[in-house]
Amino acid sequence: MAGETLAWGAIKQGHKVLDREGGEIGTVTRVLADEGADIFHGVAVRRGLPLVGEEHEVVAAQIAHIDEDAVHTSLATSEVDALPAPR
Repeated sequence: MAGETLAWGAIKQGHKVLDREGGEIGTVTRVLADEGADIFHGVAVRRGLPLVGEEHEVVAAQIAHIDEDAVHTSLATSEVDALPAPR
């Protein structure tokens, strides 16, 4: 893991999402949170081009580390396509 650990509020649309080995699995399309209550649910991720393909939900428990460059997950790349669509 590289960089200082940041809070979920630092996640932006377009942030890279990495698998547990550090390989890129997609980009953040939306942060899934209740900002008023400061509750983080996870992120919506698209694989490949940001405007193409289905969104998948990576829940907060699957996020291991957040830094200025990426969201690091505990997922294997092969697990991403089986993730549900965001709520």
